[in-house]
Amino acid sequence: MAVLSSTAPAADGGDFDARSYIELSETAIVGSLAVVAPEGPARDSLCELLRRNLLIAVDIVIAGSLAEATEALASVSVDALFVDLELPDVRGREAIGRLAELSPSSAILVLSARDDVGHSLQCVKAGAQDVILADTPEITLIRMLHNAVERKR
Repeated sequence: MAVLSSTAPAADGGDFDARSYIELSETAIVGSLAVVAPEGPARDSLCELLRRNLLIAVDIVIAGSLAEATEALASVSVDALFVDLELPDVRGREAIGRLAELSPSSAILVLSARDDVGHSLQCVKAGAQDVILADTPEITLIRMLHNAVERKR
């Protein structure tokens, strides 16, 4: 488990900067997140995207397994959880239910490569606020995050 802090630096000229496109009420600002996904380039890219595009300083808890997430969430409260359903110690929608029990006030966003309406509905029925596909544009991902947090409040 790792905790990263971000001061949300401005994106350099070549990167898309969602902050300039989203006007949010004070209640929609996210202060802390957890990314529960196996170690690798996809997780690293998501964490970088979040640090680059969120409006305020954000703490990001990173866990590579349900066991690491369980340990982290015992002492930290987060506004939202990004969850990969292919964790080494639990597979599929079971991860959503277990994380919802651990952190009932957190919005859960599932990271998925499956563009399947049935799969998305099953994830929502299991407790997720939304499903984020691998090719989701940055602006859409950030908007989905803030909407999910606001719905959970």
